Amino acid sequence: MKVKDLVKQLMEYDEDSEVVIYEDDNDRMYDVICIDEDEDDALNEKSQEAITAQQSKQGVVLSSLNVGDIFTDSEGDKYIITKQSEGVTFVMCKEVLPDNMEFGNDNNFTTSPIRQFLNNDYLKTLESRFEAENIIEHETDLLSHDGLRDYGKITNKVSLRTYDDYREQREILDGNAFDEDRWEWLSTPDSTPSGYGSGCVQVVNSDGYVNCFGFSDFCFGVRPFFALKSSIFVSSCKE
Repeated sequence: MKVKDLVKQLMEYDEDSEVVIYEDDNDRMYDVICIDEDEDDALNEKSQEAITAQQSKQGVVLSSLNVGDIFTDSEGDKYIITKQSEGVTFVMCKEVLPDNMEFGNDNNFTTSPIRQFLNNDYLKTLESRFEAENIIEHETDLLSHDGLRDYGKITNKVSLRTYDDYREQREILDGNAFDEDRWEWLSTPDSTPSGYGSGCVQVVNSDGYVNCFGFSDFCFGVRPFFALKSSIFVSSCKE
C-alpha cells in the first residue's frame, strides 16, 4: 500500500477513532481496521483478530520477561535471560555451541581465539537475527580467581560468562546455569603472571561444578553471552 492510499483510507475515519494497521500475510500489503463502539460485533471481532495476529507476529517486548525466562530468535535458537538492567537485557545461549574450542596460548581471554570468533563470525549470525544496532557492547572483568587484575577489563559485543556471572546465576537459573552434557569455558583466569602463572582457566563441568584446567590441554564448549536492547520484540518460549 502506498502512503497516499493509506492516508486516504485513514481520512475516512473520525479523527478520534482508534485504528489498527496490520500486515496481510496473503499479499504482503497493509490494511486498516477501525475500532468503533458503534460498529457491529462482526467487525469488532475482526478488529480483535487483527490485533491478536499482529501481537503474535511481533512477540513480546524483551523487557517484559524475567530472569530465567527463555526466548527464541528467528531461526528457533533459544536464549536464557540472565539479567535485566535499565534498557539492556543480558542473555546467554541456552545450549553450548556444537564445536569445542581451544582457549588460546595463555589464559587471557583478551587474546583468546574464542573471543575473536565470538566477535566476528558468531556476531554476524546474531546480527542477522537481532539486527546489529540491537546488540549492545558490554564489559567483561577479567579479575582472576585468586584476585589479581593483570588482565583488566575489556569491552565485547559477545563474550563468555565470568566466574562471578556464573555464581550469581547458579541458584537463580538452576539447571539452566550449566549444560548437563557438556563442559564449558568461562572467561575467568585461575591466576595471572603476577600470581602463580597463566596456565589455567575456570571451567564449568556437566554437574555445575567449577574447576580450573590448562588452556593448552583441553578443548571445551563455548556458550555465548551478550546484551540486547530491552525494547526489541522476541518470541517467548515456555518450557
